[in-house]
Amino acid sequence: MSGARGWQDKLQKVYNGDFKEFKEYCRNYNIHKRLGYVSMKAAWETNPTIQGSTNPEDIAIVYFHVIRTNKGFRIKETTELFCFDVKGSSACFLHKEGAQSHISTH
Repeated sequence: MSGARGWQDKLQKVYNGDFKEFKEYCRNYNIHKRLGYVSMKAAWETNPTIQGSTNPEDIAIVYFHVIRTNKGFRIKETTELFCFDVKGSSACFLHKEGAQSHISTH
């Protein structure tokens, strides 16, 4: 983040449920592309949890992953890809609310 005051919420809530407003920001700042979406509509319909600030360059999707601890599990929020090695193979996960992506490399 740029150091500007930050926020975190669902995409549609950030834009007050107004798709037209979101489209204007996308046209001016490529918000949907910064979030990794090809189209404005796909970003809007997915409605991910995002974080940012008054600086449009700070916008990012918040991913969630589960971490096992000796007391159970906890959820960690991150804007990074979560990767680990399992028996010589690398696996990466992105857990977005309602959808999970898995990328495996050997």
